[in-house]
Amino acid sequence: MPTRPTRLLKLQLLAVFIALNTVAALWVASTLSEDRDYRVQKAESTTQNLALVLDQNITTAVEKIDLALLSLVDEFERQFREGGRLDAVRANELVLTYTKRLEGLNGIRIADADGTVVLGTDVVPQARVSWADRPFFAKLRDHPDEGLLITPPLLGRVSGVWMISFLRRINRPDGTFGGIVAASVPLEHLRALVAMPNLGSHGVVALRDADFGLIVRHPSLPTLPSGVVGSRNLPPELAALVAAGQTRATYHTQHTADGVERILSYRRIERGRFSLLVGMGSEDYLAEWHASVRDSLLRLALFAVWSGLGCWLLWNSTRQLRQANERSQALLRGASDGIHVLDEQGLVVEASDAFARMLGRRLEDVIGMHLSQWDAHPGTGGMLPQLKLMQEHGEQALLETRLRRADGSLLDVEIAAYAISLDDRPMLFASARDITERKQSESAIRELNADLERRVRQRTAELEIVNAGLLQACD
Repeated sequence: MPTRPTRLLKLQLLAVFIALNTVAALWVASTLSEDRDYRVQKAESTTQNLALVLDQNITTAVEKIDLALLSLVDEFERQFREGGRLDAVRANELVLTYTKRLEGLNGIRIADADGTVVLGTDVVPQARVSWADRPFFAKLRDHPDEGLLITPPLLGRVSGVWMISFLRRINRPDGTFGGIVAASVPLEHLRALVAMPNLGSHGVVALRDADFGLIVRHPSLPTLPSGVVGSRNLPPELAALVAAGQTRATYHTQHTADGVERILSYRRIERGRFSLLVGMGSEDYLAEWHASVRDSLLRLALFAVWSGLGCWLLWNSTRQLRQANERSQALLRGASDGIHVLDEQGLVVEASDAFARMLGRRLEDVIGMHLSQWDAHPGTGGMLPQLKLMQEHGEQALLETRLRRADGSLLDVEIAAYAISLDDRPMLFASARDITERKQSESAIRELNADLERRVRQRTAELEIVNAGLLQACD
């Protein structure tokens, strides 16, 4: 059954184990938290910077298209002023020139005041394709000051592909409506424009129109309702930002079209005509952090194992040391001889109860006493010189001496001593045995021998006297 000190030591080591692992876990948790915050901030900064770059690219592209449209409008209005009609040959030459200059254009086309597409890229006048029913046509016709108009995604009636169109009104010399000029950009070109290679495998870029209808998304999600062109499904976080009138913000959401948790940066661009979203998936920007978490958990587990093993080894060695000490104390308590251990200065380091009784003192008083306080050896300097000599040479010897008891009386003892080392310190182990009875027996024997010798001498003398008398009688 474990003793109270052993149980206390076990509890102390358990407390140390828990404290060490708690501190290690808290430190790792703090480090991982700081690392996660850093990676989140880095992802936010990355999406913000990429959104800014795309904003600038899209704005620059729109400005180039608008500049080309303004140049064409100026030329067509000049033709109306000078000739009263459009010069088809000159108009088509200009359309071809600007189409080549502007990257990504599907074409530039011109419609007359009735909405019929009469000139431009791939236009066949006999086909009589009309834009009269298009909302943009009516808006430009009825609003002379409209300026640049950008349509939501449309299926081109001439090209047959999905596109957005940039349109401007053409006025006659009297200010009446003379038609429109339109530059069309395929959605595939816009998708290539917003495709960012450094957003990770779960990154996304979405371009929406002024009413937040989806124009393009990279990567595309044609099979999901939220990925369909024109979809206005917005995550609640973005809807709240739009409702609050925010024109740029960065937010975190789990409510995405494909269910991927992301950080997204939102910007209204080109004077509010587009909305841009740039996002990074948490699986990408936290990939290294998740690896760090796994590595840290493994290290914590190894630390727990090693610290637990260390505490167990310490407890086990301490327990064995305590048991050895208890056995030694038991031997000292029960020993019949006066066992005592002396250091180099002759001070008592350990002693048995029997030795304390020999000196007539309490055990606690004996511990720390100097040899000279009980040494009654008749030799010069007492028995310390002989003991030191044995200690230096590592000899084992027997020494008869006397101990001075606390009451001043002397006790005859025989000491067996030899050199030992404890904690790398030279010590002298001595065992004193009471030889009082032996000394008394030896004294009695000596007295008996002396008495016998005296009697023999006396008898011899008596015989010599008798013999002398007999010799005289014979004479």
